[in-house]
Amino acid sequence: MNIDPGNALGSASLAALKRDAAGSPQDEVTLRKVAQQFEALLTQQVLKSSRATVLGEDLMGGSGLDLYKDLFDQQMAQQISAKGLGLAEVLVQQLKGARAAASGSSQALDSHRLSAASVPIVAAKAEAGSTISTNPFGKPAAALTDRISRFVSDIWQQAEQAAKALGLPTEAVVGHAALETGWGAHQPGGGSNNLFGIKADPRWQGAKVAASTTEMDGGRTRTEQAQFRAYDSPEQGFADYVRFLKNNPRYAQALKAGGSVEQFASGLQKAGYATDPNYAAKLQSAIARAAAAKPAI
Repeated sequence: MNIDPGNALGSASLAALKRDAAGSPQDEVTLRKVAQQFEALLTQQVLKSSRATVLGEDLMGGSGLDLYKDLFDQQMAQQISAKGLGLAEVLVQQLKGARAAASGSSQALDSHRLSAASVPIVAAKAEAGSTISTNPFGKPAAALTDRISRFVSDIWQQAEQAAKALGLPTEAVVGHAALETGWGAHQPGGGSNNLFGIKADPRWQGAKVAASTTEMDGGRTRTEQAQFRAYDSPEQGFADYVRFLKNNPRYAQALKAGGSVEQFASGLQKAGYATDPNYAAKLQSAIARAAAAKPAI
């Protein structure tokens, strides 16, 4: 990694990010650091643009104060991005997808979570015809917004029924599906209608699909093949999601949240729905985006 952490948002940061992304295409650690730094850079620009929107002249301004503001924005951007806004994860998926496409790989890697004994965390799928540019240094925001809007609109009614059965806000179920599928970009086997990454443990008697997953164990990641539940329709997938959470005692506390998004997210993480230590924060972020994209019905 060529970026100095102490000056990650300096004037040469974007060029350094590009060099790192291109220079270590096989290093997932580097890809993730690149994505996180780019997210921090974008966050700083948002803060700077917001600060620039003022009425009249700043009577306390001056070159010294401007420098202080810039440094403050850098620090705030780093702090915000340390908790994750979700953009870094999208960039990682796209960087990995571009790498797979460039090598002519036909292997589809799916990101899914869940199992009573082992829980997969993060993997990527190289998807043909993706609506998000494979160049993370382009401007994917508009395409991502379109994807979010379509995904939320497509599953809202089905998620609403599931949410009522679980005693949750609809956006909580939509956000959970969004986090597990990258806003509909991938699912186990490519068409299993499994939007929540539910694994096919020995108790499952229905259809199954095999998919590559990446699991975290003791701070390390490993990739392996796993069996996931498969459904004939999205409706069946939502119905099984409801049964899975309601009939599994480990998720009882998450469903006792009384409609609280924060308690639902933290409850899932504490129950082991995912090994990602930032899973609850990422889920809350996805839920907030889902709520903002709620279709007009």
